Amino acid sequence: MTRDPAAQPERTRMAWRRTTLAFAAVAVLGVRSALHGRTSETAYAAGALVALSWVAFLVVAQLRIRALAPSRPREVAPAGMWGAAGCVVGAAACAVVVLR
Repeated sequence: MTRDPAAQPERTRMAWRRTTLAFAAVAVLGVRSALHGRTSETAYAAGALVALSWVAFLVVAQLRIRALAPSRPREVAPAGMWGAAGCVVGAAACAVVVLR
């Protein structure tokens, strides 16, 4: 059985899209939770940071999806991976603030 070289980049593109969609759902729920029944500055800041974190992750994901488009995709830049990891950690930190 031979390996299809086009299948792996396609699966990776789909995985980035699924992760971005899941992150969007988490961001919406995080903003809703932060703002639901609260009017404090901390709640507004946490909601804004979750939304900003999702937008930053969306940018990183789109750059990676575009990099996977050619037949020979480029390797992931370390800065891109650190950016994605930072977005996830930032969203988690906001969740801790909201859930306290």
